[in-house]
This record gives sequence, structure tokens and C-alpha cells, in this order.
Amino acid sequence: MECLIKYRKYFGSIMVTNNAANNATAATGTVLQGAGVGTASTYSTATYPSTTTVSQILYSSATNTVTGLATANNSALVTNGTGVPSLATSLTNDFTYTSSTAGATRVLTVTNTDNANTASSAQSNISVGGASAGDPWTQYTIGTARSWSIGSDNSDSDTLKFTTDSDGTVDPSSGTFIGAMTTAGGFEFGANASGTSSSTDFISFRKDQNADSNIAILNNTAGTGAYGSISVASNSATVGLQTFSSSYTVDTNIADYAVLHAFNTAAGLDLQAESGSIRVYGTSSTNRFATCASGIWNYPLQPAFLAYNSSSDSGQAKGGFVTVDFDTEVFDQGGNFAADTFTAPVTGRYQLNTALDISGINTATRFEGYIVTSNRTFVCFRINPTAAIPTGSVAICFSGAVLADMDAADTAICQIVVDGGTSTYTIDGGSSPVPTYFSGKLSC
Repeated sequence: MECLIKYRKYFGSIMVTNNAANNATAATGTVLQGAGVGTASTYSTATYPSTTTVSQILYSSATNTVTGLATANNSALVTNGTGVPSLATSLTNDFTYTSSTAGATRVLTVTNTDNANTASSAQSNISVGGASAGDPWTQYTIGTARSWSIGSDNSDSDTLKFTTDSDGTVDPSSGTFIGAMTTAGGFEFGANASGTSSSTDFISFRKDQNADSNIAILNNTAGTGAYGSISVASNSATVGLQTFSSSYTVDTNIADYAVLHAFNTAAGLDLQAESGSIRVYGTSSTNRFATCASGIWNYPLQPAFLAYNSSSDSGQAKGGFVTVDFDTEVFDQGGNFAADTFTAPVTGRYQLNTALDISGINTATRFEGYIVTSNRTFVCFRINPTAAIPTGSVAICFSGAVLADMDAADTAICQIVVDGGTSTYTIDGGSSPVPTYFSGKLSC
């Protein structure tokens, strides 16, 4: 027997017999470990549990003491601040997920794959301990060149802020302020925005003092009917454009297909000035229309004209239609009158007026005056001078007026016709008084 034991011992094994002298002694929980070929096996210093459960992980709970880790479902293996492991669903301390792979995108995904229940959601939660803690935020960084943050400024009424900085670190209370949404419902953007508001809702765009601040509504779709607009709507109260100081102004610069609409389904639309005037401007600061404090409206671009015959035109032949000469303009608002002719710039209803002063027709039997437009001819007067003019009278003046329908590019002139009697007559002219004139305006 002794020889057999030595033989097996030589090959690194042991044969247990009922001879106590031949059995090695060991502490409870230790395990027999091979020491290599030709070396006697020995028992471990560390102790192990005599049993384990299914899926249980063993770890050193103390020096030379191996213990089974309590199992947990759907958990990750983590350690606490002193390195003690456990299975948990939450992590403590800072963690960094880093990889450098050319041409690949690193992805962090939170997914709930259930599509059968409306309560099956996915959530990413970033939180702090309370009102006396720091700020919860997310940061987006481009190397050391630029960083952006979106988060709540705990020290500023829990305002949700957007900030940026030209380095690798930024938070809601540092860097350049871009915008904010307050708990009162305010939404503010701009380099000089404060991020705070009163109890009323607002949308504010701000820039530094003496710098322009603009809202651009763009529609890059080509073709007619593609508009960019700002709409202000209210179902019950007042809507408006407002400045925060009487020294500031509200300017509306409206170009083609850029429209400012204000809708109030309950009470209409008001443009209000506490004092002074209300003015609407176009391009190059052109005043489109305005009202003064007394409520009088002025339309400086509304088509209107007044022209007269500055000197008498004698030797007019009888028997045919003659276009009356109006060689002097008193005003031509819009520049639509030229060569005795008014041309309508837009389709509308035009008030047209004329006075025609004629001499040398005492013996004539026909004297008629007309306002002639592209759409139709209007008779201003029609008389028999021989029957109507007293003997010895030198001149006669008649006037006429009409609210005429005119299309864009239509024209209007004044004409007269004289028949009978002597061969010629005179269309009287002059500047003071003005005997022969033609005026008009766009009424609606």
C-alpha cells in the first residue's frame, strides 16, 4: 500500500485509504489544488461555500473568503464606493463610454419594443436631489471648439435654458445664453434675453442694445401661393404688436408674399397708439398710410391727380371730338398722369371730375363734354349753346363727375365736341382762377 501511495503521489494524485496517517488534513471549506507535475497537491488557504444556487456568482467577500453573490433578475454587476460587488438596476458615480472607430457612430439606445399597450413608453431621466442642488442638463460637445447645453437652471426659478460656449464645457448657468422657457409659459430667445418672465405667457426675441432683432419666417417653396407669415390669434381678447418703451417703434416691412396677419375671432383687429400717429411703411421707409392722434387717415401712395389747362387753346375746329389739353399738374400722387391721360395703376373704382370752360360758341348748336375711359364713355353735359347761352355771353363752363370702374392699365381722358355756328372756338385756360381742369383718385 505504501508503494502505491508513493506511485500516485509521484504523478500528482492521492489515494485515500482508511489509514488516518495517509490522509492529508485541511481547514473546513478549503479545496485541494494541484501544484503541478511532480509536486504534491495542497489545500487552499481561501475557503469556499459548500453549496451554491443556480446562476450564482462567487466573489471574495473578505480576504481568503469566497462567498456566493445574491442573484437578481435583469440586473447589472456593479460595485459600490469600496469595490464591493452587487447586482443592481442603478449605477452610482460617473461613467464614460468611449470608442475611437473611424467611420462608425457610437449609439446609446433606450428602447421599449412593446407595441401593444399605450403605456409602453421609453424614458431618459436626468435629475438632481432638490431645490438646493445643482442643475440637471445635457451637453453636446465638438472637441474643444464648441459646446452646447440644454438644462434647467435650478438657481433661476427652474428655467429651462439653452446655452453655448467656445470650449468643451458649458452648463445652464454659464456660457452665452441662447434661449429659455420658463415655468410661467414664457419662451424667449436672443443674445441678451434674461430667461425670466412675469406670470403671463410670452415669446420674446432680443438682441443687445442698438442691434437689430428679427423674426424670419421663410418658405423656400417656389411658385405662387407659397407664403411666409406670422399669425397672431386670440379667441376672446386683444391681440397686438407692442414695444416695452414709448421710445421704441413697431415697424412692419411687408414685401411680396410676406404678410403679417392678426386674427381676433371675437372682436376684430385694433391698431392702437396711446398718442401720436399710427404709420405703416413699405420698402425704403416709404409711408404707405398713417393716422394722426385726431383720427385723420392719410394715404400718401393712394393714386390721385389734379391737372389743368394753363393757357387758352384757340382755333379749335368745330365738328369733331377734341381731347382737352391739361398741361400743368398740381399733384400726381403715384405718377399715373401724363400727356392729358390718367392711367389706372390697379383695378378699382375711381372718382373722376372735370370742368370745361369754352368761349366762342354763342352761335353753335351743339356743345357736349365727356369723360372717356377704356371701359365706357360718360356724358358730363350736353347743351344747345344758341338756346342756352344769353346773347352777348363770351364763355360758358360746365362740369361733370363720375365714379368709374377701371381695370389696371385702363386710361381716362376728357373730350368735347362743338358743332354749328362759327368755324372755331377756344378752350379757356389759366392758373388763377383755373377754368379748365381734370382731377381723380382711387376711391375703393
